[in-house]
Amino acid sequence: MGGKINVVERDDELIFSNLGSFIPRSIENVIDRDSPEEYYRNQFLANAMVNLNMIDTIGSGIKKLFILQMQRYFPLPNYNLSDKGKVTVKIIGKIIDENYTKLLINNTNLELKTVIALDKVQKKEQLTENERKMLRQRKKLNINESNKKAVLQGIKTK
Repeated sequence: MGGKINVVERDDELIFSNLGSFIPRSIENVIDRDSPEEYYRNQFLANAMVNLNMIDTIGSGIKKLFILQMQRYFPLPNYNLSDKGKVTVKIIGKIIDENYTKLLINNTNLELKTVIALDKVQKKEQLTENERKMLRQRKKLNINESNKKAVLQGIKTK
């Protein structure tokens, strides 16, 4: 595509953007598959970065970034894939919702899929029905049925 990778640094966030489509098509594909993509836009560049130890392994970066943010008790990365010709990711370096942070601190054994759903709640993003069901079963979510507002619960379930 010929575009640059743009990096914007703010006090509490980093924003990366790059022209081109997101090859795996969705973040869920990357998290679920847990394996490298079979196609790279620039295979030579990917191999060179691995050989120079600039990246650990091809295909591990996105999931690793999610796990690192989770271990820091920070919000998970926000990927904007709505523009078919551009990918943008925002990494937030501050606490948004103390309940989310307390839940992660008190429940260090949560699966990444659970934390992704909890992160959606703290950001006031729409949950899928499966995510709602999962969080209710784990007693991590209280849904106010009158206004469909999800609220994080500080319940320990170790």
